[in-house]
Order: sequence, then structure tokens, then C-alpha cells
Amino acid sequence: MAEVWIRRRRWTIVDERRGEGLTALRVSGGRDEATRSFLLPCDTAIANRVRRPRRVGMAQALARLAGHVVRSSAAFTPASLCEARLDILPFQLEPTLAVCAGRRRVLIADGVGMGKTVQAGLLLHTILSRHADARCLVVAPATLLSQWADELRSRFDLIARIADTVSLARLRASAPYLSNPWLQPGIWLTSADFLKQPHVRDALPTSPWSLVVCDEAHQLSGDSQRHQALHHLAAAADAAVLLTATPHDGDEGRYRRLLALGARGDTLTRFQRSRPTDDARRRTRWVRVPLFTEDLRVLRAIDAFERSARPVDGHPGLGLICALFRRRALSSPAALARSLERRLMVLEGCDEPRDVWRQPDLFDDDILAGDEAEILSSASGVPVGRERAWVRRLQHLDISGRHGSRTRGLAALLRRSQDAAVIFTHYRDSLPAILAAVPSWRRAAVMHGGLTAAEQQDAVRAFLDHRVDTLVATDVASQGLNLQSAARWAISFDVPWTPLRFEQRIGRVDRIGQTRRVHATVLTTRHQCDLEARERLNARTQVSERVPVASCRRWIRTAEGCARWSDTQRRLTRHWRHHGEPRPCEAVVASAFIARWLGHAAPGIACYEVPLVRSTGEVLERRVVAVPLETPVTAVAARCARRAAALARRLQLRAARQSRWPHQGETATQPSLFTRSAHDGALKPSAPGAPCVAVGTPRLVVRFVRRP
Repeated sequence: MAEVWIRRRRWTIVDERRGEGLTALRVSGGRDEATRSFLLPCDTAIANRVRRPRRVGMAQALARLAGHVVRSSAAFTPASLCEARLDILPFQLEPTLAVCAGRRRVLIADGVGMGKTVQAGLLLHTILSRHADARCLVVAPATLLSQWADELRSRFDLIARIADTVSLARLRASAPYLSNPWLQPGIWLTSADFLKQPHVRDALPTSPWSLVVCDEAHQLSGDSQRHQALHHLAAAADAAVLLTATPHDGDEGRYRRLLALGARGDTLTRFQRSRPTDDARRRTRWVRVPLFTEDLRVLRAIDAFERSARPVDGHPGLGLICALFRRRALSSPAALARSLERRLMVLEGCDEPRDVWRQPDLFDDDILAGDEAEILSSASGVPVGRERAWVRRLQHLDISGRHGSRTRGLAALLRRSQDAAVIFTHYRDSLPAILAAVPSWRRAAVMHGGLTAAEQQDAVRAFLDHRVDTLVATDVASQGLNLQSAARWAISFDVPWTPLRFEQRIGRVDRIGQTRRVHATVLTTRHQCDLEARERLNARTQVSERVPVASCRRWIRTAEGCARWSDTQRRLTRHWRHHGEPRPCEAVVASAFIARWLGHAAPGIACYEVPLVRSTGEVLERRVVAVPLETPVTAVAARCARRAAALARRLQLRAARQSRWPHQGETATQPSLFTRSAHDGALKPSAPGAPCVAVGTPRLVVRFVRRP
């Protein structure tokens, strides 16, 4: 019977029907496996030519056999990693083992820089290697999508699509009429801000994703549209993986929402590992900067404004506005000047849209945080004329062109060291003052949310290529960037608000691969505002540290065994690499070689590759079986039937355990376009069938024939 390759799998053609420009193929993947149908040319079919074995030398035959051995894999373990371009650590395999064992929701809360992206990539690689139709969704901040695509391509040779308005329009234009581009198998990369839009959310297919990965999941734990959109997607997916280095930032409500993300009655498997933060690896210094006369005069004027204009009815608006002015004044005169301008525009009734104050498409705003924009737009409880006079007086006191106390302290700090540095600040308005404080002999690049994705990548690339030695950035650069090869010094220009931001900033340079001691410097002052910020940071850190960590330890030994087997596969790949065509071969060997395998009476050895396949099309296991030369192919398949039955029983036990989850076994159906019933498009439960594992068609790899 004719064989073809479709979606990276070999199929046997059962029936073929041709129409006007279309061909319908009904194929089978192996014995006892249900048939499937493919439509050509919507799917690409490559003919599989069955050829007789070719006579080769002993070394080439062993190389071909080794090539199939390194691509073999056991059920419920990671797929072969012989081609992955990275060093696998045992703990990085544990989340993949958990998902392969049936755990549906996994939280990877390892410390910053411990390879959470690598662990997610291992899981994506395993799913796509075993299921030709898998559809995986990775949700990450918009600024990290290109980095995700580069990491998956360079480390695992996985091609991912970045989903945005332009790319989806291009796919719709090239796809068949009325087809949904989201249904194409593979990896999709997108941001939560894109998914939360109603027209995007409604266009998503009703069929569940094979895997949903949420990077920087702590940013999705707020009571927002992002959280709701991702919760529904993760709850309907076959598996959901949450990645965050800071699961608890001191806010109990956000922590509970994070743990419940994507839940449907099942438990969350948590992996949280960290490296010891000792002085041998990281040193943190709080540098106290003295306040100069000009800054003290501005801060006293803000205090006088709050005392003299305090509303009689106890309205809290003025206190919030003055607290914001103090924080901005302590950062830089330019930041305070912009806040005064924005407040004056509100008082004078200008129609500048508030969205101009914010940075769209980012989780963390680098112009004004959402609550700060609300503060500047709210009522203060003070008569408008009186407040306008005070704001103009503050504008007269604040000369935005001068250097503030913090910028002078930063300049003195940078002059004392020639090490490359990454400088973080809360406010984009403070970036010009920071750049002016950088010594002339240093070369600096700037990165903030107002730049395009290409401009941000250019700044990071210039820093990594050592064309610049100072990267000045807002908190846009505090997520996901790997800067450990270029720097070991992270400077916080102002006091971080939460432990989350503090760890994210240091984590850009304190990552796996950093060979030097990491230095973290925080600039602070003796002003009460900075003292309160530091006390609040310490309090939230203590709250997060008191949260009990229940990291899963079930797969530690299994992961160590898989890592050892992966090292063996890599050694085989290095010593027996073969680049020839994948056709069977035959080698003539001495009798002693065969006798060591099967005994003196055997005429030869035949090695077959046998896949064990689920009814859903997932390849559970790839085995390499060696049998006597005269053994028929049917006997080879029967030899693997016992293993297939054991796998089927294990899947049946897992299905029985998972049937207790709500919505388990439900199949999402596409609502009918021609229906009069309000219930035709609803989710209808379908009775889950008994798991079936079939033995695929054995494929001859190598034959060793006794020398006459």
C-alpha cells in the first residue's frame, strides 16, 4: 500500500478521492488506529518511497542505528533532545515530566535567571515532537515576543508565529476562504493586551489549545481584562504553564488570583527553586544621596502647599497629589516639571487624552502608572483657582534644566567604576537627566516603552555587543532580557516599589551563565518619602518570604535519569553522526558480532523502529527493536503489543482520575451558522472513550548479515 508523509508523520493511504482542484485522502497511522482524512493541497503530502536496503560498511550501519537510537523516546518523558543547543540541567526537565504524567496546571516559580524560558521550550519541543496537530500558545509581554521567537529557534529549532493585527491579516489573505488562521498547528506568540481585545477574543477557535504558556504570569494576576481572557483560555487548554520569578509580591489578593489562573477544579503543581543569595554571588548596596538646597526648597514648597490648601472636608485628593509630586521631585526636576504640566492641563480643562500619559501595549507603564494617572486627573478638594496658583508657584521654583541630587550622586558613582552598568528608573521623564549624568567617557544607550520593538532590540544588541557600556532604561527592560554576558552591575535610580520590581531589575544580570559577583546598587535619600518606600519594600518582602513554599519533588530522580539518558544520546550523536538519506541499510559483519547479540545460531540481526501511537495521533513512544533476521514484521509488532497494552492501562487510570475535574471530557463545538436553537452552539459533553494505544508500522532501519 502507498505511504505518504503528512504533518511530519508517515501514513498509509486507505482511500483517495479527487475533485475539482482538491484531493481527499483517507489514511491510517498504524494497526488498530482509527483512520483520518486530509484535504490536499490544504495539507502537503510527500510520497514515501519504500526501497530495498543498501549495502554499506560497518561504521555507516552503526551510525544509522545510533541515529535512530538517539531519536527514540520513552512514554511520559521528554522527547529526544540530541539536537537541542543548550546544556540540560536535571531540574529543568521536571515540569515536562509533570505535564507528561498528566498534571494539567504547572507553576514554574524559579528564581530570576534560572531558565524558566528553557523549561517552557523543553515542554513545547516535547509536545510538538509527539503530536503533529498540536497548537501551542505563548503569552508574553509585547517587548519579549521577538526574544521568545529567537530563543525557540536558536535553542530548539522551533519556528513560532508572532500574532498581531498585521500578521493575522497576512495569514487570512493567503489561507483558504473562511479558514481560521488560529487553527494552524504550531506555536503562536502573542501578548495579553492583544488577546484581551473583544474582536480578537471572539475570533479565537473554540477547540482547546494543546498548551498555553503564560510568561510573567504575575502581571496577569490583577483584577483586569487580561486576567479574565487568559483564565478562560488556560482553563479550556489541555495543559497550562505559568512562568514567574516573583509569585508573591506582598499582595495576598493578587497571589490568590495567580494560583487560580486557569483552574477548573484541578490542583496546581508548583516548582519553585532558587539559588542562595549569599555575598559570594550577589552584593546589594543602598547608597544614600544628600539632598541639595534646590531640591529641599521644592520639597518644602510641596509640604507648604499641602498644609495651607488642605480641604476642610478631609478630601484625600490633595494628599495623594502632593505625595506624587514628592516622588517625582525626588527622582528628577524634569519628572516633577512634567507632572506639574499635566496637573495644570487638568485644572485648565485642556482636552489632551489621558492615554497620552500612558504607554499602551505594556504590562508596566513607564510614563505614569495607572493609579498615578488617576491621581493627576482626580479632584483635590481645593478650589481650582487656589490650586492653580500653587502649581504655577511650584513651576517657578522647579527649574527642569538643573541637575537634581540623585543625578549628581549617580554621576559620582559612575565615575568611580569602569564596569558596564544597567540603570533603571520608574519614570521616562527622568531619562534625559540620567543620560546627562553619564560621564563623557562612557557610551550609553537608552530603552523605554516609547521606542518601537526594533529600536528597543537595537539598544539591547548594542549593549550585548559591547558597543555601549551603559544601558539606561525604564522598567520595560526589567523583564525577560538576558544581559549577564555584558554586565554584572544593576543600578536602581530610585527605590523600587515592590520586591517584584527589585528582583526583576537585578535578575537581568544575575542569571544562569553569570560568572562574576553581581552588584546591585539602590540610590536613596534621607527624605521621609524614600524612607517610607524602603519600609514598605521591606514589609512586602517579609510577607512574601513568610508564604510557605511547597515545591513539588516527585520527579527529581526521574529527571536525573532523563538527564543522564540525554547525555548518552548527545554522545552518540557526536560520535556517530550521520547525514545520509533515511533509507534502510545492510552491513555484512562477522559471526562473533551477531553471536554477542542473539547467539551463534542466528543468521543475522534486523533492527526496526516501532512507534506506539494513541488514537488521537500522539506518538507516545518510539522504540528500536532488534530481532533475528528471519523474524516477520508482524511478530515485531506483536512483540511491542504488551508494552502498548501497559501504556493503555496507564492512560485509562489517568482518564479516570481526571474525570473528577469539571468540564473534563467536554468537547467545544463550533456554533452552527444555520440554527434556530439557542442551545445548538453550547458546549456539549461527550463520553470519553477508552484510551487506545496502537503499534505503528515497524520500519526497517539496519540489517546485519552474517559474513559467509
